[in-house]
Amino acid sequence: MKRIYNGHKVTVNGVQINVKMVLGFGSDDVVQRAQRIVQTAQGWLAATLPEVTSQMRGGVASAFQSCFVKAPDPAAVSTVRSVLTTTNNSIRKAHGIKIRNDDDAYGYVSLSFGGRRHLTNGMVFYDDGDVITKLGEIHLDKNTVKNNMTLAVITYIHEATHRFVNTNDHGDQGYFKNDGSAFCAPGITWQKALDNADSYAFFVYKTMLAKYKSVIVT
Repeated sequence: MKRIYNGHKVTVNGVQINVKMVLGFGSDDVVQRAQRIVQTAQGWLAATLPEVTSQMRGGVASAFQSCFVKAPDPAAVSTVRSVLTTTNNSIRKAHGIKIRNDDDAYGYVSLSFGGRRHLTNGMVFYDDGDVITKLGEIHLDKNTVKNNMTLAVITYIHEATHRFVNTNDHGDQGYFKNDGSAFCAPGITWQKALDNADSYAFFVYKTMLAKYKSVIVT
């Protein structure tokens, strides 16, 4: 059954965010939490970008190495800075967030295919070479928003890089454990890490830890 959403418009640093919740969730503070998630993500990205240089301080350089599986050489630094700059600029423009219960993921954005869609033996296929893009609202899991705001901010940044830069996921090799201590499985290459949404989200988080020693989002 198609879900029905209630829309709530909030403003974050002059930016209008359309927060949608499934009808029947009740009048709780989830919308206000979504507002704080966007505001916090804007602050984290603004604090991270000046650190993304060829002369990274020790803690930030370590975060870069752990997230992108290589030392911060000029080409890699340029790629990371470009992705984070586009993400930062994009979340400072009007966009939408949907909040729903989701047992399978902390968040997601919808996929879109640009080529010709056709059916073969009842299955959907697209022309070879189609570029997959992510469109629509950023979806966040309600329980994460209510119970772990820090993880919700990390998830929002992860999904924002999908939505606005078209980063990818790379299975367990590309997902960090929730505490950011390590990837869930070994083996991701640096080439894939530079295209990996969780690498960017946790790099921002780890940069905040390097700069401020602790991060608490309430």
